[in-house]
Amino acid sequence: MIESDISVRQVPYGSQDYLLCVALRQKILRDPLGIQLTPEEHLADREQVHLLARFRGQFAGTTVIHQVSGQPKTLFLRQVAVDEGFQGKGIGNQLIAYCEDYAIRYGFETIKLHSRVTAMPFYLKLGYQTEGEEYIEVTVPHITMFKHFS
Repeated sequence: MIESDISVRQVPYGSQDYLLCVALRQKILRDPLGIQLTPEEHLADREQVHLLARFRGQFAGTTVIHQVSGQPKTLFLRQVAVDEGFQGKGIGNQLIAYCEDYAIRYGFETIKLHSRVTAMPFYLKLGYQTEGEEYIEVTVPHITMFKHFS
């Protein structure tokens, strides 16, 4: 696998690619917990940036980023999902790299996220730090993490 095997791009809210991203987020992150995307969450998606990753042309992963309300220099990263058949190929790394490039390009100083505790080693490896104590979110243990760029 070489880096050029992976491409990441923004997709418009409501597009067919956006619907693929929502379906993958549901399959990977929500179905195992028995929860569904709420109408309020779906509406909030309108104001967020949706990213789609392809591996050798095939849809492989997604994530969502948005500015934190009241914190103009902080970008929030959420819902990182990589299809099972593509895990371990660097898709997650490329999604995060795109988000970090986006943050720097648009003047953000920090990326924050709520990591499932099971995913914490992935983010630590990419230079993210933990903040505070573990808590329960969507029925599973999470921890807040961040990375500063300035």
